Amino acid sequence: MQRREAQNDAEQLARRELLNRVGALRLPSGQTVNDVIARDTRLRAEVLQLVRTAEVYDWRVNPQHECVQVWVRLDLNRVRALFQPTEQPPSR
Repeated sequence: MQRREAQNDAEQLARRELLNRVGALRLPSGQTVNDVIARDTRLRAEVLQLVRTAEVYDWRVNPQHECVQVWVRLDLNRVRALFQPTEQPPSR
C-alpha cells in the first residue's frame, strides 16, 4: 500500500516536472508555451490533457533512497502542433 502511494506521488511529481518543461518550450513567435496558455484557456486545457495522459513508461523502487521513481513520456511535437496557425478555408 505504501509503495502504491509513493508511486502515485512520484507520478504526480513527474507530471508536474513535465508540465514545467512543456511550459518553458519556446514557440516560433518567441513566446513560451506558458505565455500563451496564460491567456488562452482552450490551449491550456489541451496542454494539461496531454500532460495528464502522457505515458508512464517506467518506474522503479529505489530502496537506497527509499523512494519510487517514475518516468513519463510525451512527444513534444504534439504540443508544438497545438500552437501551429490553422489555415482558414477561403471565404466565398
